[in-house]
Amino acid sequence: MSYWTAWLKANYPVEFMTASMSLDKGNTDKLAIFKQDCNNLEIEILRPDVNKSEPDFAVEDGAVRYALSALKGVGEAAMETVVCERNANGAFKDVFDFAERVDPKALNKRQVQGLASAGGFESLGVNRASMHGSAETILRYAQTIKADRESGQTGLFGGADMVEQNRPPLADVPEWPQLEKLAFEFKAVGFYLSAHPLDPRMKMLERLGVTPLGKIEMLMQDCVAMRPKIAGVLIGKQERIAKSGNKFAFLQISDPTGVMEVMIFSELLATARDMLVTGTNLLIDLDVQQKDDQVRVNGTNISLLDEAIKDKTRQTYIELINTQSIDQVKEILTTDGEGKAFVTFTVPINDNKYADIRLSKQYNLCPETMTAIQNLDGVESVRDV
Repeated sequence: MSYWTAWLKANYPVEFMTASMSLDKGNTDKLAIFKQDCNNLEIEILRPDVNKSEPDFAVEDGAVRYALSALKGVGEAAMETVVCERNANGAFKDVFDFAERVDPKALNKRQVQGLASAGGFESLGVNRASMHGSAETILRYAQTIKADRESGQTGLFGGADMVEQNRPPLADVPEWPQLEKLAFEFKAVGFYLSAHPLDPRMKMLERLGVTPLGKIEMLMQDCVAMRPKIAGVLIGKQERIAKSGNKFAFLQISDPTGVMEVMIFSELLATARDMLVTGTNLLIDLDVQQKDDQVRVNGTNISLLDEAIKDKTRQTYIELINTQSIDQVKEILTTDGEGKAFVTFTVPINDNKYADIRLSKQYNLCPETMTAIQNLDGVESVRDV
């Protein structure tokens, strides 16, 4: 059996990963591992989409399309209802078409918001924040349409044209900032799918001597012990009490290459407790040992990643969609004052050509400043290189 499994993975990797993820679609921890495997195999995972996804994971153009029913709290029966309607009567034209066609009894507010948080409605021309905030409006509209149809009022008072005129406005809100968007996505999916909060900092982490989580298992194949430094987002913590009465904890740490569980003992738990808040970026020294075919991962020191990065000299690129936001960026940089970050603007010129403009001064680019710049309308990305 293991031979055939390895053969399928080697010869039909996309199909193999699709089938594996469908079998474990209810287990978020396993899906996170499969996502890491897909990254290693350079297989793209496409976001969930009410117009393209199936209830299960599916192969699409050499990639894996994420399963609707694998999202947290949406329910398999409800997603089958959505897909059956789409298969029977064609793709949904917009969110109102979706509301007019899908039985409102099949969906509730939490399910609509879960789909929105994961990007399930983006192909219908509405951003995640707007759809999330419009969930109740959409459901009330769907219920009204259904009631009118059952009473015969839709046909009596004008049909499709009247239905379109009565469509309510959606929440007029801009898309969430990138980090907030990823936080909502994490809540809906169970792990970071479209991007990772530490993506812009990978070059900086490399200069700090950080070992990517995805490499540790491979490195341990050639040794029995190592003491790497890792960096990641704390995505979970479980505290336990040993027989001795001392507390210890298991931390789930996520970086762009994977997820790892780290055990910390009572002394480190006590000193680091204030830092162990879900969503915090941490820098952790590890003691990794292999014994009896098991790898044990213990944390020996924990610090705040943002503090470790703050005083390091680095090169930061700010990619602009247009030049209209330059003055706003400069205002933010000036407010925070000079520091140790060289800043380069990547500015569009024409015909898909870009120019790099490096500022003469160095600036203080703390995480809050980078987030503030990233949230400006004309900024495409902010990243360390």
